Amino acid sequence: MFNRKNTYQYGSDPKHTVRLSTIEAYAINNLRVYNLDVETGHAQINADEIDMRAYDRAATKLNAYIANHGGSIPCTDEYLEANDILTRIK
Repeated sequence: MFNRKNTYQYGSDPKHTVRLSTIEAYAINNLRVYNLDVETGHAQINADEIDMRAYDRAATKLNAYIANHGGSIPCTDEYLEANDILTRIK
């Protein structure tokens, strides 16, 4: 069930789409960083809720996508107020 690939809109521009498994998209959309110490780079994350291997796989795919599309993906604050960074296309 979780390994099924789906198409997701990446950011606020509907022209940017990626194919990820459900668990990969969940990991990207739900990883949260807490108590970041900018001097040391140490932080806490909600790792108990996230499959970090799925996060790493998805991050690798998304970083390659960004590199192949000019170095950034448009995403407005208004879009993120109502949507995740990866929004499943039905």
